[in-house]
Amino acid sequence: MRPDGAAALNRLLLVLTFVFTRNSTATEIISGLLHNTVSLTFSKPNATIEIVCKREGNKVFEWEEGKNTTYFEPFSEKFELQIKNNIVYIPRLEKNYTGRYVLEFTQSDGHISKISIGLIVLEPLARPEIACIGNFSVVFLSCELNYTGSYDTAWKYQKSDVISKETIMLSNENKHLTILNPRNYTGEFICVVNQTGNRNQSDPFLVQSCIETTGNPRHHFVLIGAFFLATVLATVLAWILYHYYQKKKQDNKFTAVHASTDYIEVEEPVSREPQNTESSQDEPVNTSKDGANADGYECTNLTADEE
Repeated sequence: MRPDGAAALNRLLLVLTFVFTRNSTATEIISGLLHNTVSLTFSKPNATIEIVCKREGNKVFEWEEGKNTTYFEPFSEKFELQIKNNIVYIPRLEKNYTGRYVLEFTQSDGHISKISIGLIVLEPLARPEIACIGNFSVVFLSCELNYTGSYDTAWKYQKSDVISKETIMLSNENKHLTILNPRNYTGEFICVVNQTGNRNQSDPFLVQSCIETTGNPRHHFVLIGAFFLATVLATVLAWILYHYYQKKKQDNKFTAVHASTDYIEVEEPVSREPQNTESSQDEPVNTSKDGANADGYECTNLTADEE
């Protein structure tokens, strides 16, 4: 390549680098909690005569030297430019305020410079909870939070930061904690979740409570004994009730029988005179069919000729 061609190429690369540097604007990230206040600070160039704020290409406000600030919907009365303090003040953050804001500064010589600010509106983190499982030898603690976004997790033991060592180990993201010989840790553990400007922590947790509820064999024996005792008492009570009702049923039946006998009339026995056995023996007994009837009269059968 000829020397003049190489020089021209170098000048072109220098111009492209300058243009790229001027057009590329570094974005500062600022976060705030939902419904809280936030201030977007900026550095105003000298001899600035106009400032325009845009969000995703839409105008938020416009300021000109010597004039009042003009605000555009839907940001009217929701943003406040404090030009003397170089601050854009937002008194109450809403979820839809999240986005990229660009401030354009126009100087008296016509030069325009830009500042990019990324605003992230965060919902307050809920209170995390500590879950545990283990026994007298080892306990596993887990910091649980119902949140799908990114956040940092840390642990504290007796108000001091927990670091991994021989008997206590943190997971890669610090969301899980492994404790060896947990009976040696009688103090309180706390799980802390954190975002930029957003922090919350769990209630104090005692490892001993985890051991007593999940890993104590005596606890299981107590439960088994209580269950056995309750079963025996229930059986005895059922037996007593059964015999009580059986006895009551028999008593009712016996009472009903005696009550019915009170209404039965008892006839007095009738005395009969003894028969004369001697006369009965002397008199002949007529056993024929044509004999006398019961009254002693003789009955004869008459034929048709005799009549």
